[in-house]
Amino acid sequence: MIGFGQTANDFFEKGNEYLEKEDYFNAELNYILSLELNEYNWLAYQKLAWIADRQGDWQGVINNSNKAKELNERDDYLYHAVARAYFQLNMYKEAINEYTIFLDRHKAEYEKGEFQAKLQFQWAYQERGLSYLYLGNKESACKDWQKESEIFRRDSRNFIKYCSE
Repeated sequence: MIGFGQTANDFFEKGNEYLEKEDYFNAELNYILSLELNEYNWLAYQKLAWIADRQGDWQGVINNSNKAKELNERDDYLYHAVARAYFQLNMYKEAINEYTIFLDRHKAEYEKGEFQAKLQFQWAYQERGLSYLYLGNKESACKDWQKESEIFRRDSRNFIKYCSE
């Protein structure tokens, strides 16, 4: 319910409450209302991108993540979200570009051995490799899958077998 005197933060927090309940419609509505009052809240765009991802709205992921990146370019995970969306839309050149930025900017976390970073790197190398393959660059695809196999050995076997053919 919209009341007088509600702030952008009130709507944002209400959106978080709805998101926690997986009520994406009302969460999205509250994030949009929050942005009407404060268009510089990059976290609201990030949340909208997350909702779009859950709904398979890949263009929504790209639009909202890119807006969030404009406002806070330090959130490297947004590059991963955009890359995945481009990959889902078969926009492989764009996916490669975003994955490359993500991988370059996230090396420190990966090198620390953080599990979440390793998981993100695995997916990035796997999907960037597939993007290279779909664009006809088997050599680059195999390099990415080799890097993926160094992170989680068993997961890349499905793809790396194509490199010896």
